[in-house]
Amino acid sequence: MTNELAIHEYGNGWKWTEKNRDGHGATYRTDRDGAGLFQLKINNGQERWNQIKGTSQFSLPSNRARAMSKIGRGNIATDAELATLKGNF
Repeated sequence: MTNELAIHEYGNGWKWTEKNRDGHGATYRTDRDGAGLFQLKINNGQERWNQIKGTSQFSLPSNRARAMSKIGRGNIATDAELATLKGNF
């Protein structure tokens, strides 16, 4: 297992999993240009990305460190935590 943070490139944007206080996790992403905010929802095995914020309302820089800073580094789960968190990822 690794302590690498669960944030990964998605085109020129980002995909990441956040850990919540209640032991659950949720996966988010931008579009491939780094704009907009989408949350992964899984229902009956079907994955769907629900848009939470529009492309003019949310964006992340292409620089990994700056993107993590904007998300809040402490909110991002590690890859190792993905095995124990409950949620949509």
